[in-house]
Amino acid sequence: MDKFKEVARIIKSAKYLVVFTGAGISAESGVPTFRGDNGIWKKYDSNVLSLSYFIEHPEESWKAQKEFFDIILNANPNYAHIALAELEKKGILKSIVTQNIDNLHQKAGSENVFEFHGTMKTVTCINPRCMHKYKTEELDLTNLPPKCEKCGSVLKTDICFFEENPPEPAKSLSFQEASKTDVMIIVGTSGVVHPAALLPVTAKENGAKIIEINPDSSLLTIYGTTDIFLQGEAGEVMKKIMEEME
Repeated sequence: MDKFKEVARIIKSAKYLVVFTGAGISAESGVPTFRGDNGIWKKYDSNVLSLSYFIEHPEESWKAQKEFFDIILNANPNYAHIALAELEKKGILKSIVTQNIDNLHQKAGSENVFEFHGTMKTVTCINPRCMHKYKTEELDLTNLPPKCEKCGSVLKTDICFFEENPPEPAKSLSFQEASKTDVMIIVGTSGVVHPAALLPVTAKENGAKIIEINPDSSLLTIYGTTDIFLQGEAGEVMKKIMEEME
Protein backbone atom coordinates (compact mmCIF):
# COMPACT_ATOMS: atom_id res chain seq x y z
CA MET A 1 0.00 0.00 0.00
CA ASP A 2 1.14 3.56 -0.74
CA LYS A 3 2.60 5.09 2.46
CA PHE A 4 0.42 8.21 2.26
CA LYS A 5 -2.75 6.15 1.76
CA GLU A 6 -1.75 3.98 4.73
CA VAL A 7 -1.10 7.01 6.97
CA ALA A 8 -4.42 8.60 5.92
CA ARG A 9 -6.19 5.35 6.86
CA ILE A 10 -4.39 5.17 10.23
CA ILE A 11 -5.29 8.80 11.02
CA LYS A 12 -8.95 8.28 10.14
CA SER A 13 -9.20 5.20 12.36
CA ALA A 14 -7.22 6.69 15.29
CA LYS A 15 -9.10 6.89 18.58
CA TYR A 16 -6.77 9.47 20.16
CA LEU A 17 -4.45 11.18 17.68
CA VAL A 18 -1.65 13.35 19.10
CA VAL A 19 0.87 15.34 17.06
CA PHE A 20 4.33 16.14 18.46
CA THR A 21 6.09 19.02 16.69
CA GLY A 22 9.54 20.57 16.68
CA ALA A 23 11.35 23.41 14.94
CA GLY A 24 11.14 21.72 11.53
CA ILE A 25 7.41 22.45 11.20
CA SER A 26 8.07 26.19 11.49
CA ALA A 27 11.07 26.29 9.13
CA GLU A 28 8.75 26.86 6.15
CA SER A 29 7.38 29.91 7.99
CA GLY A 30 10.87 31.42 8.05
CA VAL A 31 11.58 30.60 11.70
CA PRO A 32 15.22 29.44 11.93
CA THR A 33 15.80 26.00 13.41
CA PHE A 34 18.37 25.79 16.19
CA ARG A 35 20.29 22.89 14.69
CA GLY A 36 19.80 23.37 10.94
CA ASP A 37 22.21 24.95 8.48
CA ASN A 38 20.47 28.30 8.95
CA GLY A 39 20.09 27.77 12.68
CA ILE A 40 20.40 30.62 15.11
CA TRP A 41 23.35 28.78 16.69
CA LYS A 42 25.40 29.64 13.61
CA LYS A 43 25.30 33.27 14.79
CA TYR A 44 24.99 32.88 18.55
CA ASP A 45 26.47 30.38 20.93
CA SER A 46 23.73 28.19 22.43
CA ASN A 47 24.99 29.40 25.80
CA VAL A 48 23.02 32.65 25.36
CA LEU A 49 19.91 30.67 26.26
CA SER A 50 21.33 29.03 29.37
CA LEU A 51 19.91 30.26 32.66
CA SER A 52 23.32 30.93 34.21
CA TYR A 53 24.40 33.04 31.20
CA PHE A 54 21.11 34.96 31.29
CA ILE A 55 21.57 35.80 34.99
CA GLU A 56 25.17 36.96 34.45
CA HIS A 57 24.70 38.62 31.02
CA PRO A 58 21.02 39.56 30.65
CA GLU A 59 21.69 42.19 27.97
CA GLU A 60 23.60 39.81 25.68
CA SER A 61 21.03 37.06 26.19
CA TRP A 62 18.19 39.46 25.42
CA LYS A 63 19.90 40.63 22.20
CA ALA A 64 19.71 37.08 20.80
CA GLN A 65 16.17 36.62 22.09
CA LYS A 66 15.02 39.91 20.55
CA GLU A 67 16.35 38.90 17.14
CA PHE A 68 14.47 35.62 17.39
CA PHE A 69 11.35 37.35 18.71
CA ASP A 70 11.31 39.82 15.80
CA ILE A 71 11.34 36.88 13.35
CA ILE A 72 8.58 35.05 15.24
CA LEU A 73 6.39 38.15 15.49
CA ASN A 74 6.41 38.49 11.70
CA ALA A 75 6.06 34.77 10.95
CA ASN A 76 2.81 33.26 9.67
CA PRO A 77 1.58 29.68 9.98
CA ASN A 78 2.34 27.49 6.97
CA TYR A 79 0.29 24.72 5.37
CA ALA A 80 1.36 22.14 7.98
CA HIS A 81 0.15 24.31 10.90
CA ILE A 82 -3.14 25.04 9.11
CA ALA A 83 -3.72 21.37 8.23
CA LEU A 84 -3.28 20.34 11.88
CA ALA A 85 -5.74 23.04 13.00
CA GLU A 86 -8.19 21.68 10.42
CA LEU A 87 -7.81 18.13 11.76
CA GLU A 88 -8.51 19.42 15.28
CA LYS A 89 -11.66 21.26 14.09
CA LYS A 90 -12.89 18.01 12.52
CA GLY A 91 -12.40 16.23 15.86
CA ILE A 92 -9.73 13.91 14.43
CA LEU A 93 -6.72 15.46 16.21
CA LYS A 94 -7.02 15.56 19.99
CA SER A 95 -3.94 17.59 20.91
CA ILE A 96 -0.61 19.03 19.81
CA VAL A 97 2.49 18.82 21.98
CA THR A 98 5.07 21.28 20.67
CA GLN A 99 8.67 22.06 21.51
CA ASN A 100 8.26 25.35 19.65
CA ILE A 101 7.93 28.71 21.37
CA ASP A 102 6.61 30.57 18.31
CA ASN A 103 2.81 30.43 18.88
CA LEU A 104 2.25 29.46 15.21
CA HIS A 105 -0.04 26.54 16.07
CA GLN A 106 -2.34 28.92 17.93
CA LYS A 107 -2.13 31.48 15.11
CA ALA A 108 -3.28 28.74 12.72
CA GLY A 109 -6.32 28.06 14.90
CA SER A 110 -5.24 25.08 17.03
CA GLU A 111 -6.63 25.25 20.56
CA ASN A 112 -5.45 22.19 22.48
CA VAL A 113 -1.71 22.94 22.39
CA PHE A 114 0.79 21.95 25.10
CA GLU A 115 3.91 24.14 24.94
CA PHE A 116 6.59 21.80 26.32
CA HIS A 117 9.37 24.42 26.23
CA GLY A 118 7.27 27.42 27.18
CA THR A 119 6.42 30.45 25.08
CA MET A 120 7.84 33.79 23.94
CA LYS A 121 4.35 35.35 24.19
CA THR A 122 4.91 36.35 27.81
CA VAL A 123 7.71 37.41 30.15
CA THR A 124 8.03 37.26 33.93
CA CYS A 125 9.90 39.40 36.43
CA ILE A 126 12.77 37.37 37.92
CA ASN A 127 12.28 38.91 41.39
CA PRO A 128 10.71 36.04 43.41
CA ARG A 129 8.79 38.58 45.52
CA CYS A 130 7.26 40.18 42.43
CA MET A 131 7.06 37.78 39.44
CA HIS A 132 4.76 40.14 37.52
CA LYS A 133 3.87 38.94 34.01
CA TYR A 134 3.78 40.99 30.80
CA LYS A 135 2.93 40.29 27.16
CA THR A 136 6.18 40.37 25.18
CA GLU A 137 4.61 42.38 22.34
CA GLU A 138 3.80 45.17 24.81
CA LEU A 139 7.43 45.60 25.91
CA ASP A 140 9.72 48.39 24.83
CA LEU A 141 12.76 46.46 23.66
CA THR A 142 14.87 49.46 22.63
CA ASN A 143 16.74 49.31 25.94
CA LEU A 144 17.88 45.82 26.88
CA PRO A 145 17.33 44.02 29.13
CA PRO A 146 13.71 45.09 29.74
CA LYS A 147 12.90 45.86 33.37
CA CYS A 148 9.80 45.28 35.47
CA GLU A 149 7.63 48.39 35.87
CA LYS A 150 6.65 47.27 39.37
CA CYS A 151 10.05 46.58 40.95
CA GLY A 152 12.76 47.36 38.38
CA SER A 153 14.11 43.80 38.17
CA VAL A 154 15.07 42.14 34.88
CA LEU A 155 12.33 40.41 32.88
CA LYS A 156 12.79 36.89 31.47
CA THR A 157 10.85 35.34 28.61
CA ASP A 158 8.68 32.37 29.61
CA ILE A 159 10.72 29.91 27.56
CA CYS A 160 12.57 26.94 28.97
CA PHE A 161 16.24 27.91 29.12
CA PHE A 162 19.02 25.34 29.20
CA GLU A 163 19.55 24.32 32.87
CA GLU A 164 15.81 24.78 33.50
CA ASN A 165 13.14 22.12 33.75
CA PRO A 166 10.25 22.29 31.27
CA PRO A 167 7.36 24.32 32.69
CA GLU A 168 4.51 22.71 34.57
CA PRO A 169 1.76 21.76 34.04
CA ALA A 170 2.74 21.57 30.32
CA LYS A 171 5.36 18.86 30.91
CA SER A 172 3.09 16.53 32.93
CA LEU A 173 0.13 17.07 30.61
CA SER A 174 2.32 16.34 27.57
CA PHE A 175 3.38 12.99 29.02
CA GLN A 176 -0.27 12.25 29.84
CA GLU A 177 -1.13 12.84 26.18
CA ALA A 178 1.73 10.56 25.11
CA SER A 179 0.40 7.82 27.40
CA LYS A 180 -3.17 8.17 26.06
CA THR A 181 -2.49 8.32 22.32
CA ASP A 182 -2.93 5.34 20.01
CA VAL A 183 -1.38 7.24 17.05
CA MET A 184 1.36 9.87 17.38
CA ILE A 185 2.58 11.88 14.40
CA ILE A 186 6.03 13.44 14.84
CA VAL A 187 6.68 16.52 12.71
CA GLY A 188 10.02 18.30 12.40
CA THR A 189 11.82 17.20 15.54
CA SER A 190 15.19 15.46 15.70
CA GLY A 191 14.53 13.55 18.92
CA VAL A 192 17.69 14.92 20.52
CA VAL A 193 16.43 17.25 23.27
CA HIS A 194 15.47 15.58 26.55
CA PRO A 195 13.08 15.05 28.22
CA ALA A 196 10.90 15.96 25.18
CA ALA A 197 12.52 13.16 23.15
CA LEU A 198 10.97 10.65 25.57
CA LEU A 199 7.42 11.57 24.51
CA PRO A 200 7.39 9.34 21.38
CA VAL A 201 9.10 6.58 23.39
CA THR A 202 6.36 6.84 26.05
CA ALA A 203 3.69 6.67 23.34
CA LYS A 204 5.35 3.64 21.74
CA GLU A 205 5.66 1.84 25.10
CA ASN A 206 1.92 2.34 25.58
CA GLY A 207 1.15 0.70 22.24
CA ALA A 208 0.87 3.73 19.95
CA LYS A 209 1.68 3.68 16.25
CA ILE A 210 4.42 6.27 15.53
CA ILE A 211 4.44 8.18 12.23
CA GLU A 212 7.40 10.49 11.58
CA ILE A 213 7.59 13.40 9.11
CA ASN A 214 11.10 14.80 8.68
CA PRO A 215 13.40 15.89 5.83
CA ASP A 216 16.00 13.38 7.07
CA SER A 217 15.95 10.35 9.33
CA SER A 218 16.33 11.15 13.04
CA LEU A 219 17.32 9.25 16.17
CA LEU A 220 13.68 8.18 16.40
CA THR A 221 13.98 6.53 12.98
CA ILE A 222 17.40 5.05 13.67
CA TYR A 223 16.45 3.50 17.04
CA GLY A 224 13.20 2.04 15.71
CA THR A 225 10.75 4.22 17.64
CA THR A 226 9.20 5.25 14.32
CA ASP A 227 6.85 2.79 12.58
CA ILE A 228 6.30 4.76 9.36
CA PHE A 229 8.79 7.37 8.10
CA LEU A 230 7.60 9.97 5.58
CA GLN A 231 10.57 11.89 4.22
CA GLY A 232 10.08 15.51 3.20
CA GLU A 233 9.24 19.01 4.38
CA ALA A 234 6.29 19.25 6.77
CA GLY A 235 4.05 21.27 4.43
CA GLU A 236 4.52 19.07 1.37
CA VAL A 237 4.02 15.82 3.31
CA MET A 238 0.93 17.11 5.16
CA LYS A 239 -0.56 18.21 1.82
CA LYS A 240 -0.24 14.67 0.44
CA ILE A 241 -1.77 13.19 3.60
CA MET A 242 -4.70 15.64 3.54
CA GLU A 243 -5.34 14.88 -0.15
CA GLU A 244 -5.50 11.16 0.66
CA MET A 245 -7.97 11.86 3.47
CA GLU A 246 -10.47 13.65 1.23
